[in-house]
Amino acid sequence: MALQLLHVGRFVVFALLLTQCGFFAAYPAWYKDDLRWIGVVALYLPALLYWLYCLKTGAELLRMFFNWGLYVVVALVPNIAITFATCGDDLDKKNFLGPNTLKVVLCITPILFLFLLNTADDLNKSDHEAYRDLAKKLSIQITIDLFDGVEMLDVVLDDRELGNSYGIPKEFGIVMIAVACLSFVLSLLQMAETELLDNGSTRLRKRLAIIWNALQLSLVNFAFLIIRLVIFFGYHKDESIFIAKNGIAIFLSALEIYWIKTN
Repeated sequence: MALQLLHVGRFVVFALLLTQCGFFAAYPAWYKDDLRWIGVVALYLPALLYWLYCLKTGAELLRMFFNWGLYVVVALVPNIAITFATCGDDLDKKNFLGPNTLKVVLCITPILFLFLLNTADDLNKSDHEAYRDLAKKLSIQITIDLFDGVEMLDVVLDDRELGNSYGIPKEFGIVMIAVACLSFVLSLLQMAETELLDNGSTRLRKRLAIIWNALQLSLVNFAFLIIRLVIFFGYHKDESIFIAKNGIAIFLSALEIYWIKTN
């Protein structure tokens, strides 16, 4: 049963990668009618090929971390930039390839992370309980942060949607996109703060953990909080739930830094 679930999970990873790649390629092809879609597909190849290589030679948790890094840096962030730059101002909700579909495509990212991380080979080993605990912890923390970033991009899409503008300046929208992409990249640092040892145990890299928490506090959650407060009061877009989330995350990051320094 466990082996069957593993195969199902890996099929889901493959399907999600192809689906997101296909839709990201379809947007510039539909709205600009040029060959930019070829570049979009090419950007997904490193992550996809490395993942297939790992399945053949050993899909350990550390390799899944590297795979996630390839996906975020080479595929996800560049394609977000390409999509918003080429057709962000032309999205029409009457089209199938409109803003609502793009929101669903972006929501694939946290789901992909969950399945990629939890289908590592060494999570099933009896002496790797620390690996499983780490995977559970990262599954919760990073998935929530990924949805936070996706929601920020959704606000930009809502504002750029034809006939449904909140009046947010385009330059401010670009800042929102940049901060959201930075939050995706910082997920790599969160994974790197924990060292995976050969005996199945883990060890916290304290200095790196402090750096990550400081960056997450200042460049992501504090920046998100300020942006959402501006949107809430200045443009009357309800962001109360994620404002609360960012406030709680700031407190938890500060508390984590304190505990790491005092222990």
